[in-house]
Amino acid sequence: MIRTSQIYATPLRPKLARLTSLLCVFALMTSSVTLGMAQAATEETEIIRFGVRHDAAPLSFMKDGKWVGYSVNLCSLILDAYRKELPDGASVEAEFVRVTASNRFEFLKRGDVDALCEATTVTISRMKSHHFSLLTFVSGAGGIKKKETSVRALKGKSTRARGIKVSVVDGTTTKEQVEKLLGYAVVFPSKPVPSHDVAFDLLRNGDVELYVGDRIILREKLLNQNDRDDYDLSAGFLSYEPYAIAIRHGREDLLQVANATLARLYRDGDEGIKPIYKLWFKDSKMSKLLWSMYQLQKLPE
Repeated sequence: MIRTSQIYATPLRPKLARLTSLLCVFALMTSSVTLGMAQAATEETEIIRFGVRHDAAPLSFMKDGKWVGYSVNLCSLILDAYRKELPDGASVEAEFVRVTASNRFEFLKRGDVDALCEATTVTISRMKSHHFSLLTFVSGAGGIKKKETSVRALKGKSTRARGIKVSVVDGTTTKEQVEKLLGYAVVFPSKPVPSHDVAFDLLRNGDVELYVGDRIILREKLLNQNDRDDYDLSAGFLSYEPYAIAIRHGREDLLQVANATLARLYRDGDEGIKPIYKLWFKDSKMSKLLWSMYQLQKLPE
């Protein structure tokens, strides 16, 4: 008598063998795809987006189609240091995104940029929403007026009564405190002032009596004007403006590399931060305050 198991035993063996082979092939294909995906992920190029401004020379501006400046230079060195810490097969590139004084922190908060490489003043309120690196520069507010406009006229009773007409870039710490800095009421232009170019044009056209902003930017702006002899730049600072690189929350890795890079530049001195300063501030002697700032931030490894 033939049992049922004997009838089906012979045909099932080849089928099971073929099924086993198919499963092995599928497993190999799956592992190959997974390995390929992992390798592709490792080799994928990371993009770090730096926010830059066209009107913040010598800190951040465009020249010959390239973004350059003191702050941009520092960010490039930070990128180089970040690249050295990547695992084998990984890479990173920079993408420069143009921002304005008014929208830069919105870009940073949304993640449209990872860091701001321009003239960014550190404030306690800004620290609530963004990270800041070690200080990179120290400046302060200043003013430009036409030589034909007397200081006495700007400080006269009539001016105090009606308010002095001032152009100042929107979205800056200077605009937030300009009345306090000048000591009396001011009148702002009816239309927004999005850049230092617009602010200077308002002064040139006689729409305002005083153009106020970070003195280091005002000085550079004035040096690049053909009619610069027609204007006066205030001698001193009206405020304290400590600059740093603002970095968005979630990029603590970039913050750590930024601080390590800046501290190293300050420690190296003659071979570190000094050549960078001389490159972008050719005819400006480094102040004792700025040199002290570098010295105080020579953090050890």
